[in-house]
Amino acid sequence: MAMRFRSHQRKARRDIAERTLKRVGVDPAIAAFLLAEYQTTRSQSCLEMIARSPRAVLSVDAEYLLANLDDSYWRMRVIEGLLRESRRRAYALSRKYPFEFIYAVGRLGLHEALPRLRSLFRDHSEDMEYLSLYSWTLEQLGANRDLCSLQRFVNKFGGNDGVAESNSAAAGNGGQRSVSAGARR
Repeated sequence: MAMRFRSHQRKARRDIAERTLKRVGVDPAIAAFLLAEYQTTRSQSCLEMIARSPRAVLSVDAEYLLANLDDSYWRMRVIEGLLRESRRRAYALSRKYPFEFIYAVGRLGLHEALPRLRSLFRDHSEDMEYLSLYSWTLEQLGANRDLCSLQRFVNKFGGNDGVAESNSAAAGNGGQRSVSAGARR
């Protein structure tokens, strides 16, 4: 029913289809349909529906999804889906999509990804936006040694413009200082 309503002329029925797909998820057959619909309509919502479901991401060309999704959040969801279903594919894309990769690792709490995160850090250590997200990810992983190393790096080479020291958090953190960053969604 959801797929029949997906291309219905009435917006209310299209909305029902979208809500249904969000609730039940997208399987590989529906992912193929949504991909074909995207190629006709260029509607980002088609790709976003696929990005929500790790099985659907695995069934399509993930690089095509990543290249055509406008929003970095949805690109991160593609990487997150790959990390859930095929870590080798996610790791292969980590250099091309480093922000999305570290954000997904933080959301999933993948401690085993720390060596790759350290490698990406070496490649992006001059980018303060990257460092901010990297610090958030390290906090999510509880990687205190890496977090302290990052704090020393930022203090030595970059100052504090971009990665903020959280003095207020330190007061509620037993006096320990931490580097903190926010993340979207």
